[in-house]
Amino acid sequence: MPLSDSASLRRIFDAIPAPILILDTDYRVLDHNLAAGEILALTEQEAAAVLCGESLGCIHIDRSPAGCGSGEPCATCVLRLSVRRAQAGRSTVRQPTRMLLRRDATQQHQPVDFLVSASPLSHEDETLVLMMLEDVTELTDLRRIIPICAQCGKMRDDDQYWQSVQDYLTRYTQVRFTHGLCPECLHALYPDLYGSTEDSDTLG
Repeated sequence: MPLSDSASLRRIFDAIPAPILILDTDYRVLDHNLAAGEILALTEQEAAAVLCGESLGCIHIDRSPAGCGSGEPCATCVLRLSVRRAQAGRSTVRQPTRMLLRRDATQQHQPVDFLVSASPLSHEDETLVLMMLEDVTELTDLRRIIPICAQCGKMRDDDQYWQSVQDYLTRYTQVRFTHGLCPECLHALYPDLYGSTEDSDTLG
């Protein structure tokens, strides 16, 4: 029986534009809203009480003989980890993930970027998890296109500020830099020193 069984609650549940799944401790889908029904790889009848990866058409279902939860990638599955953390911490968990899902009648797998939000939900003395899957694929793809100045090589961030490649990567990827000199620059800057370091790739 759907958890959102009252007519008013059901209407509210189905009016939410983002896909929502209600999962139990075994990662089975107990209920979902209309938006989730549009992205499920199974029919509504097939999706009832199946594991989350099966309902979404995760690529690892096809690659793991025992199905959802049995493959090596399942150990780091953000959906499973979010369910576990929401139940253990009794708080909302938000985390991005990229999944390969069957999204059309061709059964071809496509990469989809989700922002996963998982919150604990009490129902009849059982702790379940309400999971929202926001498709942010388009936003993520746009973020992968980074404007860079053709002259000086500075990069433009989301706030329209231009900054060096080093500053940009440090801010957005937490990469730390160390400095050296490539052979070409070493030769141009220190031609006398270069002759004694011909066998070295870099200096620094």
